[in-house]
Amino acid sequence: MQTNCASAVIFLLLVSLVIAKIPRTDVTVSGFSSGGAMATQLHFALSNDISGCGVLAGPPYYCAGNGMTMVICLNGPASFISVSAMQTALNSNALYRSIDSLSNIRNDPVYAFSGKYDTVVLHGIATLNEQLYTRFGANVKTNFNMLAHHGFPTDNFGGNCNELNKPNFINNCLRNGEQPTLNLFNLTITTRSSLSGFDKQGFVYFPSACISGQKCSIHVALHGCQMGKSYIGDVFVTKAGYVEVAELNNIIVIFPQILASTAFPINAMGCWDFWGYSSIYYATRSGPQISGIKKMIDTVRMINTAFVGVH
Repeated sequence: MQTNCASAVIFLLLVSLVIAKIPRTDVTVSGFSSGGAMATQLHFALSNDISGCGVLAGPPYYCAGNGMTMVICLNGPASFISVSAMQTALNSNALYRSIDSLSNIRNDPVYAFSGKYDTVVLHGIATLNEQLYTRFGANVKTNFNMLAHHGFPTDNFGGNCNELNKPNFINNCLRNGEQPTLNLFNLTITTRSSLSGFDKQGFVYFPSACISGQKCSIHVALHGCQMGKSYIGDVFVTKAGYVEVAELNNIIVIFPQILASTAFPINAMGCWDFWGYSSIYYATRSGPQISGIKKMIDTVRMINTAFVGVH
């Protein structure tokens, strides 16, 4: 894998997910904060399709249950959260075939990050991702030692690494980098349910090679709370570091977007659903957001296949 002054964390994440081994599938996923929680939900629910996961400062799978333990899931104490209970929830979902087979997770690459100064998703809670994934035999790599607050870590944009940067929750933790020309398109999303929370438009980044006839892998990148385009425009998409690495390594990146809502379903900060506001089945294949992202993956794969076919 190549890099050229790209985000160090994104480079390590995509190295872990794409290069660690020959992937089972052509799709990987990552996310920050609530997007990190959704990334684990996607990976476990759709492991027939997704073969790697990056969790940046996000709580582990089903940590909040159906909302009853949401505050503890974010603020702790971590000793109140049972990894065994999350493992049991996964086993139960697999038994009833509401998620794909957990045997798929074995040897899948997983990258877990949490800043030591994080008080939004407590550091000790985010690190539980390593324990949970290890129980299912994943190949887990971690970065739990960075002196960072709750922010998406980049090497060229954002606030101070050890401070909470509320304007966009992106922190400049290393200093290097430049932005390439972006092949960025809007993706119109049609969903069956208004409860899904999706913005009507998201973003897709197509590297030059992928629109010139090369078959490319796909990565789904999920923003955190208050980081969708209705809050910060395309800042997360263009500044987080995904596109630099994607362009150099021929990876298509899908950036789905979530809207805030103060009416039912209540999602006041535009978070991905990790506590059940969209459905009690939010962490399964039938969850509105998981099934919606699956449709996006299928659509983008068809577009890439069409590009391949005309060259």
